[in-house]
This record gives sequence, C-alpha cells and structure tokens, in this order.
Amino acid sequence: MQDGERIELQNFGRIIKSQSPTKPIVVTIDGLADGSESFSLAADDPARRKAFVLAVMSLVRELPVDGVELDWEWPGPQGDFGGTFDDRQNLPTLLFDLRNGLKSVRPEIKLWFFGAVYPIFFRTSYRVAEICRHVDYVTLFTFDMRDYADKIIDVPSPMHNRSFESGTRARTNVADGTQGWIDNGCPPKKLILSIGLVGRSLQLADPQNHNIADRALGPGLKGDFMAAGYHPYFEVCRLLRQPGWNFGYDYEGLMPYAYRNDQWLSYEDTPSVQYKMDLIESLGLAGALVHCISFDDFRGVCGPKFILTNYIAYRIKSIKPLITFAVEWR
Repeated sequence: MQDGERIELQNFGRIIKSQSPTKPIVVTIDGLADGSESFSLAADDPARRKAFVLAVMSLVRELPVDGVELDWEWPGPQGDFGGTFDDRQNLPTLLFDLRNGLKSVRPEIKLWFFGAVYPIFFRTSYRVAEICRHVDYVTLFTFDMRDYADKIIDVPSPMHNRSFESGTRARTNVADGTQGWIDNGCPPKKLILSIGLVGRSLQLADPQNHNIADRALGPGLKGDFMAAGYHPYFEVCRLLRQPGWNFGYDYEGLMPYAYRNDQWLSYEDTPSVQYKMDLIESLGLAGALVHCISFDDFRGVCGPKFILTNYIAYRIKSIKPLITFAVEWR
C-alpha cells in the first residue's frame, strides 16, 4: 500500500468511526490485478507466506480496521490467471497463518475470504471445510456470473438454473452456488451473499432475437462511468427512462431485462433483490454485501434515494443476521 493510500484510508476510517462507531471496516487485499500469481507464489513457500502475513499484520497495526478480506479470486488452474494445482492445498495454509498473525495483533479482528461459486472451484480450487474453519466470513461472489465471451444473452446473476442450460453452466447461479459452499462443509452463518448494483449490457447479434439464450456479439454500449457493457444502477435507471425500451423478465433466473434496437440490458431491481434476500433468510446466512452502495440511485433521480440499498437494509433489520453491512476498502 502506498503512503498516500494509507493516509487516505486512515482518514476514511476516522470519518466512518465518528459517524458509526459500531460499524466494522474491512480492508480487502485484492489479487485481481495480476490474477492469482502473487497469492499463489506467497502461499506456496513458507518464507514468502511468513513475509506476506507480517506485511498484513503491519498494516493492521497502523490502520483503523476491524477485519481483513483475502480476495484471491482465481486459485487453481482456471484460465490464464497464474494459479497452480497446488493452490487448493496451499490456500487453507495461507489462511491459517494469516488468521494466527491477525489474532496476535488484535484477538477481535476478523478474517474474511472472497469466494467464487463456480462448481469447478469446489473440485480444483477450494477445500471448503478447511477454508471456513480458518475464516470468520466468506463473501460469495454471486454477481457478474456470466462472461461476455459466451456470446449468449443472459442475466448476470441468475437465481436458479434455466431450462436451456446444462453441465457446469446449469449450476452456476446464486442458489446452487451458495448451496455448494454449504454442501461442501461451510456453515451458513459464515456466508455473506453479495449483491451487485451493476447492470450488464450486450450488443445483440440480431435485434429481432432478444430473448434469454439468443446470440450476442459481446459487450453493449459504453456508459459514462464504467467499461463498455457495465453500468452502475443509477445509470441504468436513467437509461431506462429514455423512450424506445422494451421490457422483459427471466422467469427462471428471476431478473429483469430491457432491449432497444441492438442493445440489451439486464440489472437488479427491488423484486430481483427480494429473491436474494429471501435466500439469505431461508438459509440462515450471515448477511449481505452490496457492490457498491455508491452505484445505487444516490441522488434519487429515478425515485427514492438509495432505493435498492434501503430495501436491503430493511430486510436485514427484519432478518437480523450476524452481519449487516461492512464498509469495504478496495
């Protein structure tokens, strides 16, 4: 972490604690920038593992944080992310050492892990029961679950398998992915469901074919705030107020979508978020993580301010899980 980032986080932490003294702040150590290689190298060698743990301990001593999340998104040999087959056995060891190091600094500090829900990860990347034995919480990566490379029209965070899907793809959804962690040995009370307030747009291969599972060419229009094909919810709601959009619904994936000319857009709304909150309640999960609160309609341009976040907060209060919201620093 650069000195400027450290100072910025210290100031940020002081502001949060002055307004909400009981709210936990979790700092995320993100390995996405260079795939899995850095984490893989650190976990594979005792000396490098010790150096990594000592570096994290040093940060925790300096920063006003209540937890540390390890965001190793691609352990194992998936794709071209620099991981190895040994990651599956080295990941729990790294978490064990990191937990012991953190607890030696402050016994009350929490260790989090950011975990994918793709079925192949349970076979090649994760020893789920061991991971969950060493961490306090696992944030499930249950948004942005579909790849543009598939060139298939689809919603980003389907709740369930759809009739057109088979094999691994059929089990890559919010409900099955969450259940996979539970079935492989993780207590539900340690699982946090993430909800992405990001719309996904696609360019249609044929504007006349705009249904789920039809063909797409790739990412859709470029918005004002994110990369092509990605749109914060506040931009989604403004786009959909423009004329010419037609609206549809994935009744199996339980998410809305809209299309206009050769553009197709899917997003979360209050009913789709409701299904995800129902899953948290029915399974007894630890809570919800919003990615990101700043993506919500914070100005109230399309209706009430923070309409999705406020609904999640309302449901959290009625469910009363272990975790409500944590402020994550990425």
